[in-house]
Amino acid sequence: MVVLGTGNLLMGDDGFGIHAVRALRRRYRWPPTVELVDGGTDGLGLLRWLERASHLLILDCADTGAQPGALACLKGDELPAAFATALSPHALGLPEALALARWQGALPEELVLIGAQPATVRPGMELSPPLAAALPLALRMAVEVLRRWGVAVHPREGPGKGGTAGAGG
Repeated sequence: MVVLGTGNLLMGDDGFGIHAVRALRRRYRWPPTVELVDGGTDGLGLLRWLERASHLLILDCADTGAQPGALACLKGDELPAAFATALSPHALGLPEALALARWQGALPEELVLIGAQPATVRPGMELSPPLAAALPLALRMAVEVLRRWGVAVHPREGPGKGGTAGAGG
């Protein structure tokens, strides 16, 4: 199973997926069957994660036309709609990687996107207030999806589990 955060940390809310994967890594213990991946802006390079995962959870910002900070949970064939409007260079690669994996018959058996409606995509390393506020709910949603997939997810104890969305940690 793969949890894939995508986005550009240098472009504000576009880094939402990376912030989310880093927060999941800090706050929870993971079994060896789960890979948490910072996919950055790898574009078609993301295909390798699509091809090897039985279950793939993608965390990203997604322009769904909703209020900034609104979260969407899309499954399987619902995903292409989330990428109808390219927000950044990586958005040009993930839909094509999904299409290519589908064409090759290599899509994961389970595919889920948790996407956050961005408030702003402009230079900066901090999430906007609406996305920073949405991050805890996105993490809970991710953990819920993974638990439905049979993953034993346990919170970490101690000081390493906290941190802010903009900490880059």
